Amino acid sequence: MNGSRDTFSRNCARALLNYSACAYNPATVIALDVITYTLHTYKNRLASTPAKTYRNLLATLELGDCRLDLLINLLDNMGLLKLFPDCVSCFYELYKTHHGVATCSIRSSHILSHTQKTVFYNFLHRATEKKIIYTCATNKGLIAGVRIDSEIFLWEQSIARQLRAIAQLQ
Repeated sequence: MNGSRDTFSRNCARALLNYSACAYNPATVIALDVITYTLHTYKNRLASTPAKTYRNLLATLELGDCRLDLLINLLDNMGLLKLFPDCVSCFYELYKTHHGVATCSIRSSHILSHTQKTVFYNFLHRATEKKIIYTCATNKGLIAGVRIDSEIFLWEQSIARQLRAIAQLQ
């Protein structure tokens, strides 16, 4: 984004967050993550998307409390609907900051048990002092290990990491 678009998007997002009753809810975090990822991934294809399509997407994700429909109306009336993806991205970041939420990905060489997930959740919660929303996936390339990453940190303990460190020494 350029400076004026970034400022405009952030201001719209901040105003909407202050106005809406978008309370903390883990399902809302996931829905905002999905819509942000989708809009970012397909941003170039969405340049001429009509407001109705965006409204349908919001209805599918059940984001009514966040009142993103007001943002669609504002941008559509101003002829700036192409900025909707940027505004939603800013809204999501401000929402997470406002509610003290961190999202992260936990990848492991094996399927994690409930107890192991709880240990990682507690570790992340203590390290960030935030509410944690995480996804889990397996990655055989880690070779007997775990990798946790988010927008604010990266932590990995695996044989693959140790092998990379050895390779860098040579």
